[in-house]
Amino acid sequence: MFYPDIEAAIARGAAHRKNMHELGARPGFRPLDLGHWLRLCAEAGVPAVPATLVASINPQLLTEFIEPHPDHVPTEAQLETLQAFWAKVQEARALHGYMLRWSCCACAKVKHRLSTGEPRWNPDFLEFFGADDFRAFDLLCEFYHPEVGAYLRPWLRYAVHEGYPVEYRAFVLNGEIQGVSNYYPQRDLPDNDETSRDVETVLAFTRRLIAAQREPINLPNAFVQAMPKLNCWTADFARLADGAIVFLEGGPPHLPGGAHMCCFKFGEIEGVALSNRNAEGDV
Repeated sequence: MFYPDIEAAIARGAAHRKNMHELGARPGFRPLDLGHWLRLCAEAGVPAVPATLVASINPQLLTEFIEPHPDHVPTEAQLETLQAFWAKVQEARALHGYMLRWSCCACAKVKHRLSTGEPRWNPDFLEFFGADDFRAFDLLCEFYHPEVGAYLRPWLRYAVHEGYPVEYRAFVLNGEIQGVSNYYPQRDLPDNDETSRDVETVLAFTRRLIAAQREPINLPNAFVQAMPKLNCWTADFARLADGAIVFLEGGPPHLPGGAHMCCFKFGEIEGVALSNRNAEGDV
């Protein structure tokens, strides 16, 4: 596919990985890695949507082969590694009712369908998984760990409200919960007993994750690295059709870190936000 800034993105990613080589090799909890979250959920007793690691590979190998580059001549070993990786991914694409995602993100087709109110499973969730996905490409270029994984996940029956799954994002900074938001500012969640029970469960599960996560935080962020013993991250949860709350995925904190604020105003994470607080309505 055409990517307008591919050479700049590749160069930026290579420089980033070089600068972060020592950081990537350090022990610690990685909020950008789904595998780390699933292990933490198991330890903390927090139910999570299961995932199976299909295969893993060096992210630089992936990004350097998206489009031909005049200064890059692939070796036979590199080609064999890529072929073996994608062969395993191709086998996984045959499984109806599943989706594929990277350690660090889901691809654009998944995010687009959910953000436009299409929560049902779609074959696109398997077919359009790749490194050339415009959403995944940037994140893979800047993924500073030596290997990134392809994960297979079942598409469960999620509760839906006004066309969108019922999901929440918990914001954690310095080991404290800042707030909980309805994940989709595109539509409000009702302020009723069911939502209140959801929020209480999200808070309880988030507290369990904070208590269980005792490793240094491993993020490419100077502020977080300055306080490596403190939990700084976001955690996303969903309500299943039967009412159960499950962990979906986690990521960096809002500030610093870059996680989207969902229904909160930028930089103003506090309390519980069930509807969009952005005065301009910009989502």
